[in-house]
Amino acid sequence: MDFATNQTLDFETGAHNFERLLETAKRVGLYVIVRPGPYVNAEANAGGFPLWLTTGAYGTLRNDDARYTAAWKPYFSKFSDITSKHLITNGGNAIVYQIENEYGEQWTDVDTKTPNAAAGRYMRSLEDTARENGIDVPLIHNDPNLNTKSWSQDFAPNATGNVDVAGLDSYPSCWSCNLDECTGTNGQYVPYQVINYFDHFQEVSPTQPSFFPEFQGGSYNPWGGPEGGCPADIGADFANL
Repeated sequence: MDFATNQTLDFETGAHNFERLLETAKRVGLYVIVRPGPYVNAEANAGGFPLWLTTGAYGTLRNDDARYTAAWKPYFSKFSDITSKHLITNGGNAIVYQIENEYGEQWTDVDTKTPNAAAGRYMRSLEDTARENGIDVPLIHNDPNLNTKSWSQDFAPNATGNVDVAGLDSYPSCWSCNLDECTGTNGQYVPYQVINYFDHFQEVSPTQPSFFPEFQGGSYNPWGGPEGGCPADIGADFANL
């Protein structure tokens, strides 16, 4: 079966009805940053992708492969359409809309700003789909670290796939109680190391808000992690950082 063309979209039953979350947030006076994916990470199985998408039948994923596009577009179109009713521009409480997550793939070489054409087309397709389905609030992105410098209009004016407000994802301590999980991305683990975010934002997005869509609030304990987790890494010293 070609699941991409035979999808059943369920935004009504049980926890699938995300409108209830938006309505509850509005009732208690909260604004909402909407982050629909299609890839969400969030330490979820397959980053939130349905497992049928991971069989290899839909290409390498998170690019402009036509097979992958056919898989995400019905979901993303419907999600955007439903969300449009809850935007602040329509009297709701959703203030911005995130395109993809931790997708710092704009460049094959960030120093020379050599574009990754497939990644740019993928981002633009997501953005166009959101706009076509009623999303008229700013589109945002969550850059996975300080090195990728992707999707900011300030950093590369008029580049394909840029968003309205570029954001940064950062975990100044290890995001995992198993430190080995972090060294491949963060390098040597240095507890409570201070990072100079100001210079990064001055370089990448000086005319935009200095924006963290995702910033560390703790560390999770993975399967096989230390017994009791890592309270010393997320205690008073970390809160002070």
